[in-house]
Amino acid sequence: MNATLIDGCQRNHENPDSFPIPEPEAKELIRPGSYVKLMFATPSCAERMWVLTTARNGPKLKGTLSNEPFLLSDELALGDHVTFTLDNVIDIQN
Repeated sequence: MNATLIDGCQRNHENPDSFPIPEPEAKELIRPGSYVKLMFATPSCAERMWVLTTARNGPKLKGTLSNEPFLLSDELALGDHVTFTLDNVIDIQN
């Protein structure tokens, strides 16, 4: 995967009014079966996509891409395995 994950906490710190993220307490409730939105980027574009969480070990998580990428279809595919941290999470659907 050539796309990298964006740090949602950093983006929120830089743009708190236009880039909201879930509260830390909400992120603590993420478990296998939770859907989280992550932001993937390349030098030329970025795309926000849902990932189904499959494993959690503290702040480190694993999941499966649940969207069919549009802008990053050369980099990612539906069902790809993704490793991420709580800082990457920009939205949650439990």
